[in-house]
Amino acid sequence: MTSEPSPCVEGLTWILGELPSHTLAVAFIPTYNPGLRETIKTYSQWPTIPQVYCNGEFMGGADIIIEMHEAGELKGALQSPE
Repeated sequence: MTSEPSPCVEGLTWILGELPSHTLAVAFIPTYNPGLRETIKTYSQWPTIPQVYCNGEFMGGADIIIEMHEAGELKGALQSPE
């Protein structure tokens, strides 16, 4: 069984791919393990996957990251601390 990525996830992938690599400090959580998926959702108290973390802090899901990009806030939020 295969599944197609949702438009929201595809948009997130495109947005993050457009950022300069030195600004990106993001870890994606694997989505192929149902137990891990539920654990991550509990940890972050966020109901959806994928989840984006920067500098060890949870930023949000694909919808939040796309909104931040559209508002011009994403590049600054993803910069590593000095």
